[in-house]
Amino acid sequence: MELILPVIVLAIVVLAAFMLSTMILVVSQKSAKVIERFGRYYTIKQAGLRVKAPFPIDKVAGTVNLKVRELSATVSVKTSDNVFLSIPVAVQFVVDERNVQRAWYELDNPEAQIESYILATLRAEVNQMEFDDLYSDKERIAQAIETQLGAKLDGFGFTIRAILVDEPQPTQEVVQAFNRVIAARREQDAARMEGEAVRIRVVAEAKANAESKRLQGEGIAQQRLEIARGFKESIDEIRGSAPEMSEHTIIAMLMMTNQLEAIRDASASPGNTLLIPYAADGATADLQRMATAIKLFGSIDADTISVNAGGVNAGGVNAGGSGERA
Repeated sequence: MELILPVIVLAIVVLAAFMLSTMILVVSQKSAKVIERFGRYYTIKQAGLRVKAPFPIDKVAGTVNLKVRELSATVSVKTSDNVFLSIPVAVQFVVDERNVQRAWYELDNPEAQIESYILATLRAEVNQMEFDDLYSDKERIAQAIETQLGAKLDGFGFTIRAILVDEPQPTQEVVQAFNRVIAARREQDAARMEGEAVRIRVVAEAKANAESKRLQGEGIAQQRLEIARGFKESIDEIRGSAPEMSEHTIIAMLMMTNQLEAIRDASASPGNTLLIPYAADGATADLQRMATAIKLFGSIDADTISVNAGGVNAGGVNAGGSGERA
């Protein structure tokens, strides 16, 4: 009897120590422990020193990781234009601290089940896109995964932090075909731009030519206007000096003077050959009108001018021939 009592006391002490050890919990940072009471969910113990009922009343069902985790997957997809390729995707997710119970009990294998959701969502989205759009609109893919996957995982106690969609990985044959298509498009753009440049150059040259013609016409018109004004002033001046001279005679004299000046200017340069289609009677008529005008001016005596059918002599110049007289 004396031996039984110490054994009982020792057993009680050991049992108390064991039960006390099962009552004290140390929960690590960024983790949580799920407590079950008699096999049923009871509570969640957050980080720190915690106390629970002794075993077997309460037991730790498991520890939930509250850190941000990343799940990577390479998904084989087909685009709307029937191009097969692979797209690397990474999903960063975390357990919502307010829904640790759901995260622990709802999904048996969170990583595998989340990956299945990613595959289904990504394939459904890519099937509606063309191959070209995968490079320029990757944000659309990430947004679609985040929207659809986020709503589903939220009911399981998980939150999506980020969706990272990497560059699509087509086969080498697809890359070569795509490069040929891009090269053909660039050649079309270059030809179109070259044609546009030619059109712009031709239009600019036509406009410049039209402007040049317009300015040239304005110059000629202005020149003729000045010639006409000078001609009118000459007529008015001669008419004022010799009012008895007829207008026909004045014009004939001015025309003759212009002709002689033109011949003089043309023959000023050496080596020029002049063809003057002048008939004798035409020259005689011109000289007769000029002599009449000079006579009216009184520049020389009328007796020094003789006009006959064979020729005109004025100051030693023979209009009917080409010689000089002393």
